[in-house]
Amino acid sequence: MKQLKNIFFALALVAVGASAASAQVQFFVSASGARPLRSEGTTEAVGTVAFASNNTGNIVFDSIITLDYGTTVLGAAGATVSTTCRLAGAATLATSVVGSVLTLKVTGTVAADFLACANGNSITVTAARVNASALGSGASVNVAVGASVPAAFQSTNAVTLISVGTLTVGQVQSGLSTATTINPGITTNNFLLCNVSDGDSEDVKVMIEENFPGISQRGGRGRVRPR
Repeated sequence: MKQLKNIFFALALVAVGASAASAQVQFFVSASGARPLRSEGTTEAVGTVAFASNNTGNIVFDSIITLDYGTTVLGAAGATVSTTCRLAGAATLATSVVGSVLTLKVTGTVAADFLACANGNSITVTAARVNASALGSGASVNVAVGASVPAAFQSTNAVTLISVGTLTVGQVQSGLSTATTINPGITTNNFLLCNVSDGDSEDVKVMIEENFPGISQRGGRGRVRPR
């Protein structure tokens, strides 16, 4: 009888271990909001996408999470990826980019290699750099997310992503504006200053400004003397 109890106890431990290893993971996905992007920029840093775990489970090796930014991403080195989930065994969380898609992949070779996520753990992708110029002024950078796991684990270790609304991480601003000023209060649209009749030189200031708050580049000033 004692031996039989030990067998049942051992089977119970195996069942508990198998249950923990096969738990599915559900993430709530959110974005930090639209970050202003220069319409001329080809490597503009966008906002953060966060995956917050809603339960406890394991992401098996060779599982992937994809983020499609809708425009070319500079490369994996341009983004900061961090996680509070635990890497088990020899697992790593690798990052790669092809075109507009940034991919997170749990790497490994055996069942002991996985990403263990407890309720409240998260994965974040911050400051991916995108080609805003290709989208044009006024366009939004919206991220489409997806996940897939190896066929053998689809029923036991699926990864579910839940998002409410559009995941917007960037807004392309309008381009540069230019203006020319000849002495205080006089504005012209060109540099034809040949009508000066008093023989004195005139101040010419060239100003180039971005059209959205927080970013401003100005410069260029000189003097024009009529012949």
